[in-house]
Amino acid sequence: MFYEEIITFFTSKGLSALFSKGLAAFAITASISLIVIVINFITRKIILSFFKRIAKSTSSSFDDLLIKNKVPRLLAYIPCLFFLFWIIPSYSNTFYLLIEAFTVILFLLTIRAILNTVKDYFKSTDSLKHIPVDSYIQVVMIFMWFIGVILILSILTGREVGTFLASIGALSAIIILVFRDTILGFVSSIQITVNDTVRIGDWITMKGSNADGNVIEVNLSTVKVQNFDNTITTIPTYKLVSDSFVNWRGMDESDGRRIKRSLLIKPSSIRFLNNEEIDTSRNILIESARIARGNVVDVATVTGDELDALIFPGGTGMAKNIFDYAMAGPDCTVIKDVQRLTMEIIEAEKPLGAICIAPVMVAKVLQKMGRSGKVTGGCNEQITADIHSMGIETESADADKIVVDEKNKIVSTPAYVEAKSIKEAAEGIEKLVNKVLQLI
Repeated sequence: MFYEEIITFFTSKGLSALFSKGLAAFAITASISLIVIVINFITRKIILSFFKRIAKSTSSSFDDLLIKNKVPRLLAYIPCLFFLFWIIPSYSNTFYLLIEAFTVILFLLTIRAILNTVKDYFKSTDSLKHIPVDSYIQVVMIFMWFIGVILILSILTGREVGTFLASIGALSAIIILVFRDTILGFVSSIQITVNDTVRIGDWITMKGSNADGNVIEVNLSTVKVQNFDNTITTIPTYKLVSDSFVNWRGMDESDGRRIKRSLLIKPSSIRFLNNEEIDTSRNILIESARIARGNVVDVATVTGDELDALIFPGGTGMAKNIFDYAMAGPDCTVIKDVQRLTMEIIEAEKPLGAICIAPVMVAKVLQKMGRSGKVTGGCNEQITADIHSMGIETESADADKIVVDEKNKIVSTPAYVEAKSIKEAAEGIEKLVNKVLQLI
């Protein structure tokens, strides 16, 4: 196309045939190159502006990452290739083969840019950044380059693809030996992801590799760990499967923190207390304040007029110390000042809450007052029978339920009389507290 005409033109101007052919080839090459540059410039502007317009109109960062990884620039070469495939066969079969090889390379570069975009998107998304996608991308690219090289060799040599595959099959043992770490790393990456043993961002300790810090990258062959002093330790990926390590993720996700400190204690400073140093009169108020982590007062100093409401917790301590139900059963007695304060609250028609075994104590106080009432003993037959023997009505309830005596403003819940877990007891106690506050 135009080649012979250009040669004829230069020959007609008195140039030699050889020189005319050289000038014609140069003119054709320069013209095609100029057209390719113009096509690439125009298509690049169009495609790049199109991608930028989409990136501005969407909230996703994926299209921005496509631009960052130069995917639009690579796509801009496609119209140039169509033009070259149309024009080159008219002049040179050798250049046509080179264009075919370049097409394979361009396809591989485009796939790599798209996969890098996916990798960057995963790392920029909180819900996905822990996935070690680098390993899978590297495996895909190794496979793609392997196929690409075979296709390029097949194009340039004119041989069938099967010929190269047969040759590679004969060298499979050597290939496996060369890519041993890569194959182990790929298998390990799959195991790490499926078993969720390590995520990007996890703090791991691997003494054998001097690693103690955050995992910042998991790829096909190595795992990078940024230690507490910002140094980087590189560990073969397969070692996270074959060797032992400590993952501190559970501690990071919990509210606690494990701190290791060395304390130097002088042995001669440790001894037993002597009689003069022992306080024989232990104060239960001080002990209670220490356990409760707050100030407490003696119940003997408190009157019903000072309180808006009163709530009794339960437990074995209540059944042994506040009243002796654990030992005496329905014939129990209540500590004098606790009984007085409970009577004052009931007589003043102020809300009263009773948790766990405490409803039995409230029933005993009601019996002493000669009043009727209603509490819960959960679904426990013995506790229910003992309350009935005191002349007080009962209502069965599960751990997460409450029973309300509207007349006496008494709210009760069975808690651990029925609860099988902290959650069940907590639900009932929370309802009791809310109801007591409503009755104030």
